[in-house]
Amino acid sequence: MEVGNLDPYFTTIINNIISVETQPLTRLENRVDSISVQRGVYTDLQNGLEDLQDQVGLLRSDDDSYALNLAFKAEVSSGSEATVLSASVTNSASAGEYSIKNITLAQAHQVRSDQQVYADQALGLTGTVLMGGAATRSQATTATIANTVSSFDVAALEGDQTELGSSTYFVETRNDATAGWQFRLVDAEGKAVSIQKSETAGEYTSNWQAISAGGGTYDTGRGLSFEFGTDDGLYQAASRTTSDAAELDYTAQGVSIDIAATDSLVNIAAAINSAEYADGNKVRASVVDRQLILSAEDTGTNHAIIASDSSGNVLESLGVLTGVGAFKNLIQPANNASFEVNGVTVTRSSNTGLDDVITGVTLNLSDDAEGETATLKIDEDTSAGKTAIEGFIQKFNSTVNYLQLKTSITETTTNGEVSYSRGPLANNSIFSQLRSDLFRIAMSDSSNDGSYQSLREVGITMDDSLQMTISDETLLDGLLEDELNEITSLFDSFANSMDQLLNRFTGTDGVIDNSVDSLDNEKKEIDYDITDLTERLEYRQENLVLQYARIQAQLLNMQLEQQTWASISTYG
Repeated sequence: MEVGNLDPYFTTIINNIISVETQPLTRLENRVDSISVQRGVYTDLQNGLEDLQDQVGLLRSDDDSYALNLAFKAEVSSGSEATVLSASVTNSASAGEYSIKNITLAQAHQVRSDQQVYADQALGLTGTVLMGGAATRSQATTATIANTVSSFDVAALEGDQTELGSSTYFVETRNDATAGWQFRLVDAEGKAVSIQKSETAGEYTSNWQAISAGGGTYDTGRGLSFEFGTDDGLYQAASRTTSDAAELDYTAQGVSIDIAATDSLVNIAAAINSAEYADGNKVRASVVDRQLILSAEDTGTNHAIIASDSSGNVLESLGVLTGVGAFKNLIQPANNASFEVNGVTVTRSSNTGLDDVITGVTLNLSDDAEGETATLKIDEDTSAGKTAIEGFIQKFNSTVNYLQLKTSITETTTNGEVSYSRGPLANNSIFSQLRSDLFRIAMSDSSNDGSYQSLREVGITMDDSLQMTISDETLLDGLLEDELNEITSLFDSFANSMDQLLNRFTGTDGVIDNSVDSLDNEKKEIDYDITDLTERLEYRQENLVLQYARIQAQLLNMQLEQQTWASISTYG
């Protein structure tokens, strides 16, 4: 019999019994809810402490993210409305002022064909043109290094490597105190070129690398090889700047483009643009007013367009080349950038990314810089350090406030009745102690080798609400600018103490991680108990229904019997 078929009197009895016997289940379910809340608090606290630890790292000089180190900023001014240039700086820069004037911008080589009748109609020309290099790669040796770099030769490309561009190259050598004899390949401007590692085929680097033991043939993997001497006892150090490096002129292999009679100017331009070129030799093509425009992708004299008719006379017929192979219609010559920096003339092939003109500074000449003058001022910049300190203070305050909220016991009075509510971590004194320890480290003296032993000496204190604050901003700013080394010692000591404390709580096997594991294990056991108790209550309810159904049936039978006897008695 179902509960719905029982008399309401018996249903009420059963519900009351089940309600009483369900109380242990309710207590278990409430504990699961409490665990969920507590686990969420642990997760939030873990994230907060890790964020605080990240901010602490910014204050430690041995941390990769250290932000209090001396930095610089660049300011550019000019006497006109022109932008002239922009600059970015690294920590290797030096404060100073630089006058940059007599600017000539680098230009990319650009030529054109004669105007044709149509841009998109068949030209009726056949042949093969060479673009971006010669028919075969070649090299012409200018100088070697006796007993060190004895010769050069061309070689095949390795894998999908891009060929070296047509230019002058130098092999520099040095005897490193730790690594021994090393070499590198640099271009005409002294920039190191990425080439195959001598010790690891298939890997490439532009850094200095070891000359293999016993010397011999070395392959760059990019179209050039050279021969090292076999006796490192006779090796000599050489550099491009001292004019004794090994030197060669390298000519890259061009791209052969076959032209059919059905091809138009548009087809030829597309073929040129889809070709793969040597590094720095790339040519871009477009069609303007029925003329084929060829443009070098890179600026500078080292990146002038190389083009020729390999078979047939397609380029000559179009008016790109003359009968002797010269360019017929020059739009723009290939020019290097030239400018003066404090009276020193500088020449580079590019207008941007000039990171070898002023140490620690990268210059980018603007499109409007031609003939302009600008002043570049490099100053010390403490803003990153100040921002790191402010970020730490904000995160410190939010952490201790969170701990206060979650570990406190709050008294509430309603209609004269006093009640108390406990924070999710109120029963765990280790987190109350964590808050106290954070304050202790922040407010105590910190033993170090510098002149400052506490945060309050550098303008950082606690206010009346126990919130960390910069109470003397002028003092702190001045110390960051003038006594960085001294306050570095203080912040190192302070940050180390703070980090050691936080390490106990964060990360794998920390206090929080172990607490979460404990909660998870407790929840698993409770979930098992809830399942077991729920099944037993369902079984108990079924038995109670059957029990009271039998009682109800017996009562009905008794009632029927009573009615029967009453009828007999009445009618005799």
